[in-house]
Amino acid sequence: MNSIRKYLTLALGSICGFTGATVQAQAPSESFPNKPVHIIVSFAPGGGVDQVARILGTELAKLWNQPVVIDSRPGAGGMIGAEMTSKAAPDGYLVQISTPNSDTLGPLLMKPRYDTLRDFTPITLAVQVPNVLVVNPNLPVKTMKELVDLAKSKPGSLSFASSGPGSIQQLGGEAFNAMTGAQAVHIPYKGSGAAIVDLVAGIVPMSFETSGTALPFIRTGKLRALAVLASQRSDMIPDVPTSAEAGFPGFEFSTWYGVTGPAGMPADITAKWQQSIAKVLQQPAVQERVKQMGGKAVANTPEQFKAFREQEYERVGKIVKQMGMKGE
Repeated sequence: MNSIRKYLTLALGSICGFTGATVQAQAPSESFPNKPVHIIVSFAPGGGVDQVARILGTELAKLWNQPVVIDSRPGAGGMIGAEMTSKAAPDGYLVQISTPNSDTLGPLLMKPRYDTLRDFTPITLAVQVPNVLVVNPNLPVKTMKELVDLAKSKPGSLSFASSGPGSIQQLGGEAFNAMTGAQAVHIPYKGSGAAIVDLVAGIVPMSFETSGTALPFIRTGKLRALAVLASQRSDMIPDVPTSAEAGFPGFEFSTWYGVTGPAGMPADITAKWQQSIAKVLQQPAVQERVKQMGGKAVANTPEQFKAFREQEYERVGKIVKQMGMKGE
């Protein structure tokens, strides 16, 4: 029996190109990645999702010495790219940037062809950013109260842009209507990048936009910020009040960007993704870029991100039910 085992070991070593009496198997994570990796971005270029993907992709490519391809698949409020991810091979070579659009609010409203809690492998929550209520400077308002008064004086005359149906911006706008009695009309786009262009042009007058997308235009005066929709002011725009300071306590909305892969990814490949992203987000230059988005780097564990997604799905579901929101 021993001689047979020895013969098989030597034969396997010869076939694999090894010499010696033993062959050590290489764990999948040790050789991963050995070819290009794809990160799906479910929105048009220019928004916060795209920014986070490119930050991670650039640094992961250096860390892994492999190309990291940013693959834009916009449409259906982020659910086209999410569906593509859910149906990919679970080998770690294709993942997506997850958002509230694709993971929580969108699935609650739009009934996509995937189960958000079963069809993905949570890897990590990467970045969180607050949303900001912004208006075109030509709109004759300088405070959130003035905006509410204008909206209520002309029901249905104001509109708000979002990155698509089922987006956090839509949730902000619908909550604005419910809380104030305004009747602002939702105008969905294929991503924040497209929405911000029309917002700056004055085609649509306001949005409850992510700070990462809005900040460059606030700084240059192309947009006017009325409130940061968070419990604390943003260090990037310290003169802008919080929603509570503006007179509307509890009106808080934030956007998060995580990384998920198809269901069934091996634990060691999932761990390598998470550990590599955490290493990237610890770099001072990367942290500064995240800060300039008004965001905070997180990089929690797959288990923590799984619990976070489940909690968010339940929390947002209650809001959707209370507000009677319907898919478009």
